[in-house]
Amino acid sequence: MVCLLALVPVDSGVHAVFRPAGVLVHELLHLTVGLITFARPTSFSVIPKREGKKIVLGSVGFANLNWMNAWLTALAPLLVIPFLLVGAEWRISQIGAHVQWWDTLVWLGATVLLQNCLPSGADWRLALISWPILCVLASAFVVYGWAHDWSFLFAWSSVAS
Repeated sequence: MVCLLALVPVDSGVHAVFRPAGVLVHELLHLTVGLITFARPTSFSVIPKREGKKIVLGSVGFANLNWMNAWLTALAPLLVIPFLLVGAEWRISQIGAHVQWWDTLVWLGATVLLQNCLPSGADWRLALISWPILCVLASAFVVYGWAHDWSFLFAWSSVAS
């Protein structure tokens, strides 16, 4: 699937066909996680509009975005990645040696969906509202990395020589 990212330019016709679905999923994930985390969504739009020199493809407004729920709500589109991985694993296990013609459409759709579900710059800025939680998570990753033996990552060098 990663190889297909390079094959689907953002300005291509394929991308234009699947982009509305990607924008819809992106904004629905913001809306759903906003409801779950009590961020109180106030508006929802998937109609593109021009704001200055930029075009905003969709938006969700919130009334109660705070340091506890901002990172979950803003980075909600990343939740599509586990679903795409599970779907890809299932499809690959079903294919065997027989690729169907519609597999190309499925993989291209999944690729464009992945491209559209990456958090935008505005999403990352909103996630920074939760800087205390993000600092704790970063510290936890550092401690985890320090406490574990990562030498297996360098095992290939002893095998190659």
